[in-house]
Amino acid sequence: MLYPILVLINFVVGSIPFSLLLGKMFFRIDIRNFGEDRNPGPANAFKAEGLILGIPSLILDYLKGAVPLYFFISKFSLNPFIFVILSIAPILGHMFTPFLKFRGGKGITTTFGVWSALTLWKVPTFLGSIFLFFLIIKQFFKEKISDRLIIVTASVLLVVFVFFQFRDPKLTYVSILNSILLIFGQYKEEF
Repeated sequence: MLYPILVLINFVVGSIPFSLLLGKMFFRIDIRNFGEDRNPGPANAFKAEGLILGIPSLILDYLKGAVPLYFFISKFSLNPFIFVILSIAPILGHMFTPFLKFRGGKGITTTFGVWSALTLWKVPTFLGSIFLFFLIIKQFFKEKISDRLIIVTASVLLVVFVFFQFRDPKLTYVSILNSILLIFGQYKEEF
């Protein structure tokens, strides 16, 4: 009975739309009105109020993926199936939050939190390097590179990196499911 409770807690914590809540509480705005995608995540918090709203939103979305998961995997002996489900739960919660009629964010910041809990700095640094590379390409070479292409590329490279770096089936399954969710997150508004 303990495992379903842990998964539920991780899902519910992941479901908290911090960016939206902070925008409404401190600025009396709905950040979903500031982006084309109506996303309740940190990207639109930055668009709405800049760093003053964007940074706390980013930190809280990161922490909701990292803190509960790190605590649970440190304190409990988890079988591989529960490990994978528990690791994906906050990302699912963020993307399909019941607090917003299952229309949440894209899961990118929460993904960084989850991988920090699972691998400390290794996977977040790798993913951050990919995003930084594309940011440099976009800025310095004025190339038209879509956000979707960046996320799809990063998602595929995530699976490859985790597979070869860790050789751990549990982490590989988490990376595959995480990548599927991130790619779906880029297209979910079209469904």
